[in-house]
Amino acid sequence: MTIKTTLAAAAIALSATAASAAPLIEQFDSFPAWESGWLGTNSNIQNFYGVGMDRGNQAYGLWVQDTVNDSTVDVMFNALFGASLTSFAMDVASFVNNTLEIYDIGGNVLGTFSNFTNSSYTTAVNVGVTSTNGIGGFRFSSAGTAGNTWIDNVTVDANPAPVPLPAALPMLLAALAGSGIALRRRKGA
Repeated sequence: MTIKTTLAAAAIALSATAASAAPLIEQFDSFPAWESGWLGTNSNIQNFYGVGMDRGNQAYGLWVQDTVNDSTVDVMFNALFGASLTSFAMDVASFVNNTLEIYDIGGNVLGTFSNFTNSSYTTAVNVGVTSTNGIGGFRFSSAGTAGNTWIDNVTVDANPAPVPLPAALPMLLAALAGSGIALRRRKGA
């Protein structure tokens, strides 16, 4: 392999871009395993019926609550994870009249939704937003939300984390360049 071919291959490898990440989806199908998945570990979301297998009388989804013992629910993503998010969507049904706000990392409201009250929980409403400033979390601001509102099919898209350049790569390129210069001098002499 010639130096020219080697340098061309190195340039192509360095200019390749990373593929976009696949969406993350939480369907709460594996109770209680969801708690150690992406949503459980990157937010303060909790199961109203406690840790473990109990979903209450709902066959799917999660009866949502946060870590604060009040009737509203404010689910916040951790800062690094939230900053990487470009879209957020979920299915919602509520036993109480409710208002949902989804906000970005700076606390700016990206979308406000209501009219998903369904006393039989047979039909959920899908809500979603996109953002160039990450997703900070979502807030059900009506009293009585905890234990009376369920979510399912929580879906996010995230920018992949940048892959750091290995420390050996610049040294390899310097060595290849040095080899090329030495070879050129040898041919010229």
